[in-house]
Amino acid sequence: MKKLLLLSMTAMLMAACGNEEETKEKGASKVETETSASTEEKKEVSTEEKAKETKKIVEKKDSTEEKNLSGKYPYMDEDGHIDILSDAFINAYTRQNRISEFAGITQGMEVTEVEKMYGKPTHDGKSRISSNHERFGDIAIENTDYKVSQIYINSSTPHTREEILAKYGVATEVWKSDDGEVISLVYNNNHSNGFQLILHFDKNDNFIAMEQQPETYQMTGELIVSDDDAPSANETQANKSEVSCSYDNSPEVSNERQQKLRTIAIANKCLDDFEKNPSDTESQTIAWNLMIRGSSPGSFSGYPDVRAAAEKVYDRLGKYDERALEFKDDFINPWPKE
Repeated sequence: MKKLLLLSMTAMLMAACGNEEETKEKGASKVETETSASTEEKKEVSTEEKAKETKKIVEKKDSTEEKNLSGKYPYMDEDGHIDILSDAFINAYTRQNRISEFAGITQGMEVTEVEKMYGKPTHDGKSRISSNHERFGDIAIENTDYKVSQIYINSSTPHTREEILAKYGVATEVWKSDDGEVISLVYNNNHSNGFQLILHFDKNDNFIAMEQQPETYQMTGELIVSDDDAPSANETQANKSEVSCSYDNSPEVSNERQQKLRTIAIANKCLDDFEKNPSDTESQTIAWNLMIRGSSPGSFSGYPDVRAAAEKVYDRLGKYDERALEFKDDFINPWPKE
């Protein structure tokens, strides 16, 4: 009997130990599962945090690249917009050969390189040449096989033909497209600088775009006005009021541009008088004083037509006194020199 009771108690103890080990195993398994889940959650959180940090770094880099555009060019704001009536733009674009390069963009450059500087294009450009254009701020490019083939200034600010003429002056040629939809003004007063400036307007006289082309470039369409029959800047001013070779010949004029054109007209009249009568040295002296002594560096640089007209007067003066040619460059170009 005692043996039977002992065997029974032993069996019960063994069963209890077995249950305890099973419980421990289950508990350990549960702990391991919970620990694994916690680790996975931590990994997910860590991955998400890393992704967020990476995004912040990229955004910060993009933001820095965008800010680098601000102040890079004096004629352009941080969004790439250009004031085409500003002196900064006129000096930088209209007085230099910009056919192959402007604002860091060059002909032949990969479009992807332009995107690195200016970001993705905002929308198609509005040039009349073809539809294959993309616009970066106020610069439009012609995209040929994913490379820049032509550069245009495509202002986002509306301008009328009248506004631009008031700043840019009289064009040497005016062309109308075959379909009559586009009017183009050509400025080519200087035949030794290698380029001509072309401004395009729609039929309602709203500005579209401007570009530079080589002097050998031939416009197409109908020639409305050429420099052969269009009045020069001097003739235009002289027609408004007769001038004579005199210092006391300054009636009120509407603006600075008209005043400078009038000074040039008087100087030309004095040289005309001198060439008709070489003994009239007083007329030559008045022309000299108006253009040299009465002027200063940069005096005639503000408007393309004024600059072109002044250049011709200095060339005329230079035939009689070579010093005029030395002064010419300083007086018709921006001062101080860039």
